[in-house]
Amino acid sequence: MRFNEKFWSRAGVVLLTLIVVLAQAGYCPVLGVSAPSEFVILMEIGKSDSGQPICREVSLDDPAAADLYGFIKGDPGIQNAVDTFHRVQVEKQERDLQELRAAGLSEEEIAVVRNSTPIHPAYFVIDSTGEVNSASVRGFELADGRGDRQPMPDVPLVHVAVNSPTMQSGNITRQVRSLAHELGHCMMGVLYEGAENFPQSDYLGKSHWRGKVTDPGLAMIEGWAEFTGPYFSGDESKIVSIDAGDFAFNEDSGELKSHSEMMATEGVIASIFWDMMKSDSGLQDPWIKIGTVFQKHRPETMEDFERAFLTEYPADAEAMYDIMCRNTFMASVSGEAAQKYRDFMEGRISRAEYVAWLKDAKESGWQEYQGRYVTRRAPTTPYDWKVGTIRTRDGREKYDTTIIQDGADVKSGGYEMYLEMLNKNFGDEKRVPAPIITPNGRRDKGSVSEE
Repeated sequence: MRFNEKFWSRAGVVLLTLIVVLAQAGYCPVLGVSAPSEFVILMEIGKSDSGQPICREVSLDDPAAADLYGFIKGDPGIQNAVDTFHRVQVEKQERDLQELRAAGLSEEEIAVVRNSTPIHPAYFVIDSTGEVNSASVRGFELADGRGDRQPMPDVPLVHVAVNSPTMQSGNITRQVRSLAHELGHCMMGVLYEGAENFPQSDYLGKSHWRGKVTDPGLAMIEGWAEFTGPYFSGDESKIVSIDAGDFAFNEDSGELKSHSEMMATEGVIASIFWDMMKSDSGLQDPWIKIGTVFQKHRPETMEDFERAFLTEYPADAEAMYDIMCRNTFMASVSGEAAQKYRDFMEGRISRAEYVAWLKDAKESGWQEYQGRYVTRRAPTTPYDWKVGTIRTRDGREKYDTTIIQDGADVKSGGYEMYLEMLNKNFGDEKRVPAPIITPNGRRDKGSVSEE
């Protein structure tokens, strides 16, 4: 149930009235907090009757806590992820308060609500027995030194498996990527307001990896986290494959996946989010816009996200269209994309024929795209070819990208640049693509959480 539906229920109105009255009487609610520490190290000490973790804060006299604290504090990548987790909460709170202002609450009442709505630190729980890092977004109970326990409903936790292969690897980039991945789940938990609102999936708890076709729900959950991990860690071993679009291709045959398969592949979803965050994406303030869509619409799938995004930001339709075309290799536009790619790769159509098809598919798809996704839009306009990126794969591990810069005339030069790249990589001989090999081989196929 979304914020406005919950808040303006009868119970919500009574609760707000009670908070206002108590505050005017000088009472500070238990949940009212000052600015929190940016992150806190916890230890799990048990389970509640409902199965939630019971945790307590760990003194930095504890060696494991001191090591973890120093690692998080000292690495700019994970610190940036922690700061972003805090920022996501602040921005969410501001959107909620704007909703209340629009409903007519006074600034005094708004201040009471603000002070009664906690902004939480990032909670990291030391797990000495786990084999992988993980995240939970169902909440926990926080115990103090007296044994009293405070419920922390829907507050996320990052479980740090301090003795796992990742955390014992000595590879700081890998460690930061893993923790940033889990913080990505925590950010989604905040914006979706709890695990019960997460996308539904039959694959939850099962083995998955970037290139595996699962279902659109899991791809949405894990695709977001597969974006945040490399984004904050700068892990080139993962950035290369995400940026190049490796995961749009079948791992075994090397052929282009169908659109439905891509939307059920977390690596493809990660590539879409990655492109949205680029400075040349054509999107302004993508972090805020993505957060708004997550919070207001709680999309189940990438297609839900795309539709909701363009409902909120119809002026961004052209940029989103370009991003989706680029990351699906035109499969989002045409059901013929996989066959056309195969025909070109195997020499059944010429370079000129393939390029002509790409151009026609993108131009004709633009009208249909606006009608399908943009519900509040300006009058239909021709597609602007000045922003675009088209990519292809050379048949093995190496990927090339040609970026058509703003201002380039694609009709006269941009696709010729693309064509030159294809010719350079493939020539005119027939070639069947080999299976995709990820930067670390196939090690990530057994990944469940942290990879």
